[in-house]
Amino acid sequence: MADKVAGNAPVAVQMTKKTMKMAYMNDLSTILDLAAAYQGITQRTEDHFKALEAMKDKKAPEFQGR
Repeated sequence: MADKVAGNAPVAVQMTKKTMKMAYMNDLSTILDLAAAYQGITQRTEDHFKALEAMKDKKAPEFQGR
């Protein structure tokens, strides 16, 4: 399972981990707001656009962490 997670876009994985850590200390509303903000950030990364292109071309994406 760790290999599968590690194969995803690094920025998205990092922000998911931060959200999960924050979930222990905050209420659901706060976490949902945080997740929405992080989603907006990750959707503007180069890796996001590479993933969309890879899906269109039916290829595996090569993430750079940008």
